[in-house]
Amino acid sequence: MQHCGSHLFLKAPQIEDKQVRIESFDPQHLNLKILLKVNNPNSEALHIEKLRAELKASGTSLFDKTWTELPVLAPQTVTAVELPLEIEWKSFLPLSLNLLAAQPVPYQLKAKIETHDFSLPFEKSGEWSQSETKFAPF
Repeated sequence: MQHCGSHLFLKAPQIEDKQVRIESFDPQHLNLKILLKVNNPNSEALHIEKLRAELKASGTSLFDKTWTELPVLAPQTVTAVELPLEIEWKSFLPLSLNLLAAQPVPYQLKAKIETHDFSLPFEKSGEWSQSETKFAPF
């Protein structure tokens, strides 16, 4: 990827660790916090303006969200990033039932990081299974 302003080649940030924590819930919603540790391998800071992510499981959208309040990724440093997320129970229920029945659930995650200088798309797909211990599929 190329940094347009100074014509430097930048490397994509890497997610080194991820967790999903349940913050609260009510009869309609599940409120989560996605916790990421993101490594910026570059010699300059990355000012992330926007992160958009969409997660589908078995073809059903679990969320489609854009975050705009994001920390600056300091150069050659791992930065903790917290992303709040609200999911409706009705979109999460089919996934839960399939996992309880020990049926693998196909998922597809599409995301895009945007800065002033570049846009970095990210895509991952696979299957959740009951034996997996982590909720986050990325």
